[in-house]
Amino acid sequence: LLCSTKRSYEMMPSEAKSQFIGWGIDEKELVQFPWKERPYLFFFNAGWLGINDRKGLGTLLGVYQKLLEKYPELRGSLLIQTQIGFDTKKQPELFDGVDIMQGSMCRPGLYHMAKVYCYPAKLDSLGLSLLEAIASGMAIICPDAPPWNEFVTHTRNGFLLPVSARRGREDGIAFPEVLVSENGLFEAMERLYVEQEELTERMSGASYAVWLTQLNWNGFKERIRSALESLEGKPLVDELV
Repeated sequence: LLCSTKRSYEMMPSEAKSQFIGWGIDEKELVQFPWKERPYLFFFNAGWLGINDRKGLGTLLGVYQKLLEKYPELRGSLLIQTQIGFDTKKQPELFDGVDIMQGSMCRPGLYHMAKVYCYPAKLDSLGLSLLEAIASGMAIICPDAPPWNEFVTHTRNGFLLPVSARRGREDGIAFPEVLVSENGLFEAMERLYVEQEELTERMSGASYAVWLTQLNWNGFKERIRSALESLEGKPLVDELV
């Protein structure tokens, strides 16, 4: 069993043949876009949303509206990409000041359009969108829980949100859902707005360093090679591509 997160690796029974290999993102998939020219401050990749609003869209929209009440000049600073679209007529007040792009995007998506990735998720196995945001040089806001806090260090390349509650799912999935502090999310977004010239640029560089040291594609290939060679007991002949 090759595990991409430390959480999944630590859950494996001792008798299982398991190894931690992490993850990798090829730099050829990244867009080099000047940090200061990114048109949005905040970005959220909704994808197809998932069961039980697992990515935390509802939490983000509610907190963003509170932020607009205090800082009305922030209207239009949040970009959301969705594959399935939203019924914005049900609660139009939640989508006030939010820009939405609908449809499937070619890699690497729209991460290069903003400086901060807001991700108050409830559940992830790997959290691929988080890793893509890190590789795109974004400051990150996410829960202080695994797997997210395996890749984000509080105040270094983002802010880790306090978890207010954990709960098991009815479908019996091994990982619990987490609910983040809405006050914590508000404070993180506010601070990244007020101090953005200092904080987001520094955190952007720190995220790039995480990609370089933890998520680099060549390093990922070597970890896979090492894991397979340990099972085979001999070096692999064919080069991994």
